[in-house]
Amino acid sequence: MARTHVIQAQTALAAAGYYSDKIDGDFGGGSLRAVQNLIDNTGKAVDILANSDAKPDNVLLTPKSNPPRVTNDDIRAAAAAINVEAAMIKALSDIESPKGGFNKDGTPKILFERHKYYQALTKIDWITKRNEMVAKYPDVCHKSSGAYNERPQYDKLRIAANLNWEAAHESASWGFAQVMGFNWQSLGYESIRDFVTKMYESEGQQLIAACRYIQVNKLDAALRAKNWAAFARGYNGQDYQRNDYDNKLAAAYAKAKSEGW
Repeated sequence: MARTHVIQAQTALAAAGYYSDKIDGDFGGGSLRAVQNLIDNTGKAVDILANSDAKPDNVLLTPKSNPPRVTNDDIRAAAAAINVEAAMIKALSDIESPKGGFNKDGTPKILFERHKYYQALTKIDWITKRNEMVAKYPDVCHKSSGAYNERPQYDKLRIAANLNWEAAHESASWGFAQVMGFNWQSLGYESIRDFVTKMYESEGQQLIAACRYIQVNKLDAALRAKNWAAFARGYNGQDYQRNDYDNKLAAAYAKAKSEGW
């Protein structure tokens, strides 16, 4: 079986919940066990592996119906846990995802970053595949940021995940606080799949990820000092001024305070 076909099979097996190892195109013991488990449970493994050109429709996780939303008490408790004002966490959520952390279909709000996908494929030395993606899907894989509205975000994620599930999901920001997937390890998650699964669960889990990010990167001190520029640089990146992120955050904080937060 060609390596690309093994990657497709591993991706489909992972999406079905039978494979949890690295999606690397190496049909080793983990892949074999996943196939056997699928055969034992469904008898459908032959369909996955026999059709070498198949692109699995279920490469992405299945969203929940009406995932739990974060409550005001959740925000206050999370803020207290990292010793910052609740108005600051409320301001962050209002800037990042003013309509909440989920879409109407139950999928988490995401923003796919094509340059991060490019970097992720480069990091694992998938140079040939990376260049093919750049040529075929420049809005999904490119050395520079941009092309955010060329196609729906989950279409981008699906295209990227069909090649490499881990790299794709690491290259999106997730939930109402838009935490990047590539931070999963530093935030204490077992894997990128563990992180993404949590992002699908609830806004409460998305809130936990945001507060972990703030603490791990020592941005809680910047919040307590109301140093919006320092926080923006650490949370939004070096180009935060291009989006006026610090001033937007300060305004959102003032608004939250006026509303009793």
